[in-house]
Amino acid sequence: MSSNYLFVYGTLQKESDNEMSGFLTQYAKNIEEGYFLGRLYQISWFPGAVFTGVASEKVFGTVFQVQHMSLVLKTLDAYEGFDEKRLESSLFVRQLITVYLENNRPLKAWVYLYNQTVKGKRRIDSGYFIE
Repeated sequence: MSSNYLFVYGTLQKESDNEMSGFLTQYAKNIEEGYFLGRLYQISWFPGAVFTGVASEKVFGTVFQVQHMSLVLKTLDAYEGFDEKRLESSLFVRQLITVYLENNRPLKAWVYLYNQTVKGKRRIDSGYFIE
């Protein structure tokens, strides 16, 4: 299955105002805010999210509709430390999961999930990296 939607929750959000969030807005249209079922952690200066599937645990962010998906994913894969040939050592993995728009409408979107241990990392209980 494929999708031209991308869900971002951290430094790729427009409010982060950095080079990579600027790159994304150049190739993608902001659809609306949303969430997925998971937990958000403060990893370093950036967050990491893990998928849980638990309805009471939500990670909030933005859904984008992406043009030139292969170019965008190649660039973002490098930024997120994702190497599909080295999954175990990848900092993040890119997965296609169900995200929910503001009206709770489900949508399949790509998301970068944290791929290392969260032991000792502070959980961001609100589910928002940028509030």
